Amino acid sequence: MVKYSERVDRQVGLVYQERIEDMRVFIGGSGPVISYLVTHLAFLGFGTSQGFIGFYKKRKVREEDVKGQLLLKKEDVGRPLWEAIRDHVKSEIASDIAVIGIDDLDSYNYDAVVATGSANSDPTNSLILPETEAPIWAVCSKTAAYMGTRQAVIEPHEFDVLTPSLAAVAAGFAVTEIMRRNMLIRPSELLQRDLNLRCVIQQRGILQKVRDSQKKRESLPFKVRMKIGGEILNTQIEEFTTTTTRYVGGKVEETVEVDPDRIILKCGFPSGSYLTRMLTDQIEILDDVPPDMFRPTISLLFSPLAETKVEQREDMIYIKDRDVKIPTSLTDKTVYFLGVGGIGSWSTALFSVSNTENCTLVLNDHDAEVEEHNLNRQILFNRDSIGKPKAIAARKKLLEINPTNKVVSLPWQTEIGTANAIVMKDFMPLDEYEKKKSEGVGKTQVIDGIEIPLDILREESVLAHSLSQSDLLICGPDNIRTRYVSTLLGKLLKIPVISAGAERFEGKVDLFMPDADCYVCRYGEETKEQREVVSCTGKIPIPSIVSTIGTIGAMQTAIAVASLSKLDVEVTHFVQYYPRYQMLAKCEAGKDCRHKMKDSCPQHLNLPPEESTFEFFPTE
Repeated sequence: MVKYSERVDRQVGLVYQERIEDMRVFIGGSGPVISYLVTHLAFLGFGTSQGFIGFYKKRKVREEDVKGQLLLKKEDVGRPLWEAIRDHVKSEIASDIAVIGIDDLDSYNYDAVVATGSANSDPTNSLILPETEAPIWAVCSKTAAYMGTRQAVIEPHEFDVLTPSLAAVAAGFAVTEIMRRNMLIRPSELLQRDLNLRCVIQQRGILQKVRDSQKKRESLPFKVRMKIGGEILNTQIEEFTTTTTRYVGGKVEETVEVDPDRIILKCGFPSGSYLTRMLTDQIEILDDVPPDMFRPTISLLFSPLAETKVEQREDMIYIKDRDVKIPTSLTDKTVYFLGVGGIGSWSTALFSVSNTENCTLVLNDHDAEVEEHNLNRQILFNRDSIGKPKAIAARKKLLEINPTNKVVSLPWQTEIGTANAIVMKDFMPLDEYEKKKSEGVGKTQVIDGIEIPLDILREESVLAHSLSQSDLLICGPDNIRTRYVSTLLGKLLKIPVISAGAERFEGKVDLFMPDADCYVCRYGEETKEQREVVSCTGKIPIPSIVSTIGTIGAMQTAIAVASLSKLDVEVTHFVQYYPRYQMLAKCEAGKDCRHKMKDSCPQHLNLPPEESTFEFFPTE
């Protein structure tokens, strides 16, 4: 089983990792918020070293704890909550996370206490918390996720399709608040870290020995490893030279001699090594930090419905849910997920536990394999997934989560060719593609005198067919160009597109309706050519942290589920989250909105003729 230290590599430089490992967090309450909160904490590295994640020892797993989450199982009902969570964390997330049960709640000094709840929680169950700590409240109501310093009053409501994603948002808010209050977030982020060491080694004839070894084995005649951790270091050698300066005839002459008995050994330390992490964590940029940067957040609310509000009365917060009926299940929907990596892994997982039945999830991701560094934030994958195509590995996990749904994997790239196929009505179902592919192996046909293998088929035709059958396109790619393409596809097929992106401590979600503005309307013509990969696989690996990725993925799912539910209220079409400051930017209902359709939309989605043979939206 993977250790937590193998998950946190990409977040070192964003947070003070060694302080996180010593944090002591107590969680009380009920409902699915608990499981998402624990998942975030475990991914981040809480509960290791001197820290722990604690629960009241006598607290049992209840029915409301099991619904709409990814950690606990039905058979856990009746077990001590801390034991059930401990077992699942060790087997499914990381093996060295300390989850404990506590008898005397006031026997510890906690770094954070979180009180959880949801609309489907049993109101007759008392909330047991330590008396010495002011809790962070993290709850989800019928239509909103809330986090703050004051207790929120929510109307009891049965479990519905929004509960899982709202619970995940509330958990993301709470874990970020824990980091803020304990000043675990670096004011200035270290985006890159390289650690190298140069040593001079002396041994009689060592230079010739190294040269001979490189000729035979293309390697050094020895290996260099770290005593702590045992990692083999990437090493290179340089000649050791001495320079002698002489004055001859009034002129300076320099003689450079290579020492045959010395070499310079250059060692590069892995970015995730113990030493690199330890030294990086000791570096702090002493910049001016506003005194209120880490002040406790009074109230933070997210809702996929534009008009949901909070109202403060004395010391209580009341969530003013709209009088709208939220369905308890979603059936017979087809959703196309473009990208199942960071955000996409959370969106697909949350959609699967949102009481979806007989739905089809189309997973489109052309990443050839899951990599180890994906494990710090991508909830669908573990060490067994490494080396497998993301779309294939994600399908396996999603069918385990919800076997009532159908999951289709398309490990190909969706680009402008898919839009061309839609315009040409060049649609091919996946089963027909697979049949023709297998039947055409080794066979050819001659067209215009050219011999063409019969197993060469257009993958764009399959992508176009799957999109044409979809009710919604959920988009979470790692480049701006693909987000533009996704809006183009939505306009052509007249389906909503929900695009999301996140990195470090910032993320946003955009909803694009077929009859409203598009990506170019909001972000400009230049988005058509912004192909740079902004992710851990780009030119410069982008640091990433699960609390941001998971929260944005949950917001995207909540907006998607609300859109599919066809509610008689306005759905939030834009939200931007700044976790560092616990701020949400969104468009309020009934107010002037800057996200408006331009006169040239959708015609301005067209590409120049040299890039596409089609004018997707002909001008009149």
